[in-house]
Amino acid sequence: MRVIKRSILGALTIAGLGFCLATGADAAEKNEETGMSFTYANKVPENQLKEGDFFDLKMEKGQEQVLETELTNLTDQDLIINVSINNATTTGAGVIDYGPSEHPNTENLTYGLTDILKAPASVKLPKNGKTTLKMSLKMPTDSIQGVILGGVQLEQEVDETKTLNESVSINNQYAYVYSVSIRETEELPAFAFESMDTTVEAKSKPIVSLNFSNQAPRIIKEMTVETLVTPKDSEKVLGEQRLEKVKMAPNSVMSIPLDVELDSGEYQTKTTVKVGDESWQWVEDFTIEAEKTDKPAVETSQDATKQNSSWLIIVVIVGLLIVGTGVLYIVIIKN
Repeated sequence: MRVIKRSILGALTIAGLGFCLATGADAAEKNEETGMSFTYANKVPENQLKEGDFFDLKMEKGQEQVLETELTNLTDQDLIINVSINNATTTGAGVIDYGPSEHPNTENLTYGLTDILKAPASVKLPKNGKTTLKMSLKMPTDSIQGVILGGVQLEQEVDETKTLNESVSINNQYAYVYSVSIRETEELPAFAFESMDTTVEAKSKPIVSLNFSNQAPRIIKEMTVETLVTPKDSEKVLGEQRLEKVKMAPNSVMSIPLDVELDSGEYQTKTTVKVGDESWQWVEDFTIEAEKTDKPAVETSQDATKQNSSWLIIVVIVGLLIVGTGVLYIVIIKN
């Protein structure tokens, strides 16, 4: 019996050591693959307003200019770098997004960065070499007010056929994003905020979102948004949310999910927006329908059923392993 125990222990030790070595090798391989394989550096032109590795340019109406970004390949393989030009938008957390986004801009956005800056969809980056990405900037023939803001995203194209495992693979994709801001004058237009609505989305539980917009072509850098949720025609506060140091892109819409749980009924959001010494207030009505509050109970029941099924499967597997181990142990003893 002593010899059998040592043999089994030795086998388990070898198997465990092999697993650790394999895991370590995979981790090292993944670490190499997930590291950034290229870098970029913008060639800052003379009409740059602020220093930085981004473009902040003062232009004139009708002016044309070529913006250049130098890409450097850090690997010994050719790379394809996909390029996308994006209009700046605002996230629900109060952050300006310069990459591809589903967050909308306002309808009064006359010119976005996508209208005046053009770039190739992709560029080839030779192994251990450099390539200059050239983008064409063409200003409108009529004067613009405020700021045109957006971003450029640089992302390595991934060969989906190359995976670590034929059946299971995890692809980590990384991208660089830098901002591009264009203006003709330092003069900024007046603030212009507009309430849109308060919406309710039915998911596992009703999600209430406050929606408003920055109608002005100017960047909002320091804004406070405070919202109270009350029953309609009542001052009883059911929920309160406050965001500070909020940023908004020019001509963008912000949708803030409110952390509040409500039963079916009619409610209001009472919102105050502050920028410096100025403030704006508005009230929006919204309704939560009965079926939207009933949905979580149904989904919870389904989730519980799935969870019970999962535990049942685990118990059966563990039981079979125990029985199998016991049978093997008896056979070894008899032998």
